[in-house]
Amino acid sequence: IAQSEGATGKNFCSCWLHNGFVNIGEKDEKMSKSKGNFLTLRTACPTNDEIRAYRYLVVSSQYRNPLSFTKAATGAAKG
Repeated sequence: IAQSEGATGKNFCSCWLHNGFVNIGEKDEKMSKSKGNFLTLRTACPTNDEIRAYRYLVVSSQYRNPLSFTKAATGAAKG
């Protein structure tokens, strides 16, 4: 953030979120490129409703604990 603001002279963001590791799938494995189970937000949540559900899932989780990203979790976040 400091580098981006220093380079552009503009605010990079007004708020940010922190969370633990993102666990993915039914096996609840840590998401990582080396394991080949890495997803981007565009591939994991292709619609606006799914993006909103993911945001709600992140905001409603405890930031020190791992975040379980499963279809059931995002379905529950949709309501």
